[in-house]
Amino acid sequence: MKSQLLNKTDYRRGFKAGLIAAGTLVPIFVGFGILAVQKGLSPALALITTVIVFASPAQYLIADMIGSSAAVWQFIITGILMNTRFFIMSLTMSHFMRHVPLKKVLPLAHFVAATPFLLTLFDKRKNKDADFFSYFCGVASAVFPATLLGTVLGFIVYEDLPPILLFASSLFLPVYFSILIASDVKKKLEIIVVVSCFMAAPFAEVLAPGWGVVLAALISATVAVGIKAWMQRAG
Repeated sequence: MKSQLLNKTDYRRGFKAGLIAAGTLVPIFVGFGILAVQKGLSPALALITTVIVFASPAQYLIADMIGSSAAVWQFIITGILMNTRFFIMSLTMSHFMRHVPLKKVLPLAHFVAATPFLLTLFDKRKNKDADFFSYFCGVASAVFPATLLGTVLGFIVYEDLPPILLFASSLFLPVYFSILIASDVKKKLEIIVVVSCFMAAPFAEVLAPGWGVVLAALISATVAVGIKAWMQRAG
């Protein structure tokens, strides 16, 4: 992944940030490994899923569908719909990587996921002069192996893990992303978005089961963007 385009200082900073995140990502993917075993997925296929998909929410959803009457095409469509958010992430990242040749950027597309994207974006907000490409490469270099390790550990500990810990492993994902996002929420408008989303999610879940959080986040963010635009014009 390293090349002459990499800023070594920013790469190392990204790698260190990725290592810190890896401490939480490992148990998240342990949970996926456990769920995969529960649903009858072979260890090899579950590991391949992590390698190819590299997105725990989609992996949890796909694993949960195993054993149902869903057809193969439904699995594929579900994975695609779950990962459409990466299109928005990629568009955002492209603005910071215009100096990087396309042949260098395209291989990185596979590593566009919530953790590498958010950690790099948060750092860019704090360090305007940092090289986005190098920092992202560093984060991805640390995070990706952690997802593989967690998946494998899930197979190993499944038989010996108490039921309460099996349940707890399913809670790592939402807690992790809540902490990750909250750590960078500082502005008043951002706080309002997070709080309003949290409050609206239960009601949105009643209206659209399974999509409540997404719907609440979309509405809250859209309203916030509108308010910000109105305030800028009024000011």
